[in-house]
Amino acid sequence: MIKKSLIVLLHIGYWSLYLFLLFIIFVLTIASQGGAKGQFWPMLYEWSEFMLVIAIVPGAIGFYVGYSILFKRFFARKKIIKLLLAMAATALVCSAVGFLMAQIIYSEFRLSQITIEGIIAQVLLISFMSGINMTIGIIMQGFITAYSDIAVKEELTRKNTEIELALVRSQLNPHFLFNTINNIDVLIQIDPDRASRYLNELSHIMRYMLYETKTERVPLSREIDYMHKYIALQKIRTSIENYVVFEVKGDVESARIEPMILLPFLENAFKHAEKNKKENAIKVSLSVEAQRIYFKCENTFLKKLVVPTISKSNGLGNELIQKRISLLYGEHELRMYELDEVYHVELILPR
Repeated sequence: MIKKSLIVLLHIGYWSLYLFLLFIIFVLTIASQGGAKGQFWPMLYEWSEFMLVIAIVPGAIGFYVGYSILFKRFFARKKIIKLLLAMAATALVCSAVGFLMAQIIYSEFRLSQITIEGIIAQVLLISFMSGINMTIGIIMQGFITAYSDIAVKEELTRKNTEIELALVRSQLNPHFLFNTINNIDVLIQIDPDRASRYLNELSHIMRYMLYETKTERVPLSREIDYMHKYIALQKIRTSIENYVVFEVKGDVESARIEPMILLPFLENAFKHAEKNKKENAIKVSLSVEAQRIYFKCENTFLKKLVVPTISKSNGLGNELIQKRISLLYGEHELRMYELDEVYHVELILPR
């Protein structure tokens, strides 16, 4: 929405320019007549009265009728014929007001002193001046309305984006927490000391998820540290040392990333590799380049048991993940495909 103070300034600016234009016409008229020495101010006074009758008062009436009434009632509803008829009727009313003022101010314009042709000429002149102002009033109201509509749509889009991202986080956090607590619960019975350490790790991760991801982007190094902790917690149930391979290349300290963009793919990899635990079951690589961040995640799976798609009931569906990345990054590349019982995810994000 345009602020009211700005609208007031817009009106003041228009009428200042309008009066300045009338003054320029007066100066040019005086110059064309040779200019009577010492008569400038008396002639300006007479000219001001004349403009008040034919241009200022009728123009102001026409402008604000168009601005306040005709735009909303006819133009905004695309009733063009009715708009033209209403403008013509308003112009005639404005000319009647101007003509009445002329009768009061100028004795030479009394009905008994002028011809029919003079009356018609006066009416047409006043109607023309009011019609111009009326048109400008409609255009100005159209500009203000269009600008306000754009601002409202942008605000709605922003709110919608915030709601979508909040939905993503609300789905991620409980799912991750549920799985991790189950893992620690199993470990408590085997090694209470390790369970305590992992519980502290979980506390650090939850603090990160609840507080530090509120910012638009976080350092990539911090996100990588979070992923390492997540992998450590997920590996509680397996004794295979190289169950997960995580490689990082490039200058991660200078790069920033939207928080929790990569986690859904990592979650999905652990979920579908669960029934096929072996060396290098999950391979994750992250490469920071000059203009982009390249992420790749691969996981083996048993084709006869599961089709490796991201579940919509436990976590985030593919559609919502893609929509979130599109909202946050715009241009990006995301490929998800299956090849020889290995599920591949490749994500390229701009820096």
